[in-house]
This record gives sequence, C-alpha cells and structure tokens, in this order.
Amino acid sequence: MNLQTYLDNLKSCPDHQLRSQYGIYDEFPILIKGPIEEIAGLFTASGKFIVDHDFYSFPSILPLGALYDGKCVGDGSAVLFSTAKEIAFETVPQERYRLVLFDKVCDYYTSRKESGQKERQQQDYNLTLLLCGKDSDIFEPSYPFLKKAAQTVIEVGEILLKHCLPACLPSSYPREKDPRDYSKIVYHLPQKTPSDPYPTLKHFLG
Repeated sequence: MNLQTYLDNLKSCPDHQLRSQYGIYDEFPILIKGPIEEIAGLFTASGKFIVDHDFYSFPSILPLGALYDGKCVGDGSAVLFSTAKEIAFETVPQERYRLVLFDKVCDYYTSRKESGQKERQQQDYNLTLLLCGKDSDIFEPSYPFLKKAAQTVIEVGEILLKHCLPACLPSSYPREKDPRDYSKIVYHLPQKTPSDPYPTLKHFLG
C-alpha cells in the first residue's frame, strides 16, 4: 500500500479497527532514510512537534523482554538502541504523544521474518522513529489512545510526503486474520529527491 492511501484510510477508520486493520499501537515504528539532525529539523519546522530535552528513553521504551540492563534477553534479535544517537519529540499539544528518533534500524522493529521484507528494511533505511505513548496510555491502552497514535502517524506521514523522504511502516499490515497479508506493508518510495537544503535541528535550537 502506498503512504497517501494509508493515511487517507487512517483518517476514516473507526477507532476500534485501527490496530486490526492498520497495525496502530504503542511503539509503532516508522523507518526513514536520511540524516538524523536534518530529518529532526523537518519535524520541528512543521510546527507539529517540539524537541523534548528532558526525555530519558532507556530502557523504558524498549520492548519488554527484549533488553535488560543493556543486554539482549529475548530472542537476541534486538539491536541495542543504547548505542544509537536519539532525538526525542513531543507532539503539539504536548499532552498527546511522544516520539523518539534513533539513528539505527532495530531488528525488533522491522517486519516479521516470514514477511520476506526484513532484510530489505534493514538495508534501505537508517533511522527508526518510535511513537511512544504516555505512561498512562501504555499501561491502559484504549480506543482514544489508538486515535491519538493514528493522528500522530498521519502528521508524520504528511511530513514524509511533503519532503519526499523514503520511508517504511513495517507494522502497518492487518492483524485480523492469519496468514498475515504482508503485501499491505506501507512503503513510501518518492520519485523526487528530498528537499534540499534540509532545515537543520541546530537552527531551531538556536
């Protein structure tokens, strides 16, 4: 599925179908190709996101059971995000959602191996953007929470479209039945090159 169609579908999807139809949930990943500080600059330039200087991510946003005390304790497939550069954002308004941008692609957040797309995603992208709900949302997921997550994905997607940024949404396939239809995974493969020059993050931080 292409990105524009996916975003249009999110806008019209009933809240209770956002996860089953479009994979929306906490720690929804978006893989992006580009320089991290310049991509971050595009987020802040949009007016939809502000840099969160106080957010400390490790190990709270990492998948439960994947990492503990800097070591892999699950299936060993996770890349240690603790070695990655990160930039955290809050949505505007701030009470809605949080995002963290890493300069790595973590194996855990690519599509399942049986999708046949994991290697492609690891090779074609160099950044991982994670959507992280507030603590109250994470421990008590609800339809309003999913709606907030979907709105954040829409805002991020519109930035990707506007600036022609290559991207993949590896968790965007339907969950309602097996086998999973991995052909629905969203890729954005723009024909034009990204906007140049990028606004840099340093410009917005002063």
